[in-house]
Amino acid sequence: MKIVFIDEIEQPNKNRNFFGLGAIVVDSAYYKDLKKEFDQNFKNLGWSEKVEFKGRYIFSQKGDETVSIDKRIVFIMEIAKLSVAKLNSRYRFLFTYNILGRSENNYLTLLSKLIKKIQAPRDKKRDKNVVSVFYDSCDIDDKTIHESVLNNLKDGLVLFEKPFCVKSDNNTCGIIIVDIFSYLKSWFDLSSNDEDAQMTLFQNVGPRDNEKLKIIKEIISKIKNIKTIK
Repeated sequence: MKIVFIDEIEQPNKNRNFFGLGAIVVDSAYYKDLKKEFDQNFKNLGWSEKVEFKGRYIFSQKGDETVSIDKRIVFIMEIAKLSVAKLNSRYRFLFTYNILGRSENNYLTLLSKLIKKIQAPRDKKRDKNVVSVFYDSCDIDDKTIHESVLNNLKDGLVLFEKPFCVKSDNNTCGIIIVDIFSYLKSWFDLSSNDEDAQMTLFQNVGPRDNEKLKIIKEIISKIKNIKTIK
């Protein structure tokens, strides 16, 4: 089974019309190890269970103020490294966006692009042509999401039951990973040649802004299988 986690991203400080969707696609054979190692890394981070970890907290003291920025960066680096398995990538990160703003129609447009990129398992002995979809809670009714996913799955793939709307917290590692990578990838794409945007991203924390952009590039480089869908 392919397990798909989906989350949306906006960047109002950079471009109020920016809207994107990210997804990680995990073979069920790899999920057990991914969940186990994520939970261990999160425990090592020492983050409060009362505060949900968000991508936008990485380079600020927001969220759990007792956890340093350096520890947050180490945590994200380790999560990116979890994409590497012995024989293949443990998960695939997909990202798509446009400058058409947040709306139901645009959400469904971007969702269709992600769903169309879900591939059948390479090893059918270990996995089956079944897809299970989990998405962070949004304003679109579940029937509409269900129809969109069904209409855009590749031929031969079967949807497991229906897409599940998830209220994310620190126990939903798939949604957290998508949130983090979507945040970083969106700023990387929007800010790669824009110094003002870099300053906004890092909330004017000082002279280390360029160094932190390098950190983002390094984190992204650790993801073994990543694709931006135009």
